[in-house]
Amino acid sequence: MKVIGLDLSLTSTGWATWDDHEDPALEFGTFGEGGHREDTLTMRQRRIVRATDRVTALAQYADLAVVEAHSFAGKGGSQHDRSGLWWIAVNDLMSFGVPVLEVAPSSLKQYVTGKGNASKMDMVLAQARRFPHLPIKKDDEADALGLVLIGLRILDPQTTLDGALTAAQAKSFEKIRLTPFRE
Repeated sequence: MKVIGLDLSLTSTGWATWDDHEDPALEFGTFGEGGHREDTLTMRQRRIVRATDRVTALAQYADLAVVEAHSFAGKGGSQHDRSGLWWIAVNDLMSFGVPVLEVAPSSLKQYVTGKGNASKMDMVLAQARRFPHLPIKKDDEADALGLVLIGLRILDPQTTLDGALTAAQAKSFEKIRLTPFRE
């Protein structure tokens, strides 16, 4: 089984993969590149294409991709370009036959920390406590790892990778809409 988690961003996309056919089974990291306000349309388009190409490469043979839903309250950067990246990446995944599950930021935070309004640092600390042997340094990595764990729970409810299911984690699943994923 292969699950990928994606916290999509132009500057620092967090990614994580669980692939029980690989060694190590769990991998994570970030990729992205900075842009500038004066970038041309062609420069911005190429940046989005490079990011979506990386997503596609990660998704090879995936059984499920779990993506963090777009944050409409987000500030800074180009919301327009980030929305384009999100939709192109999701479209590419679905076009390649990879089922995609969208998870709201608050549901992800509740699953990882027990609080739907957790800070970026809360996410990193919670994942570092859960996986002390992993070098989790960035909130994008912590988010992507949480998305993979959610995907694993959905495909294999008996998974113990992140311990026993807590009440807060079970509650977070109440808000995750599985219907579009199941269609």
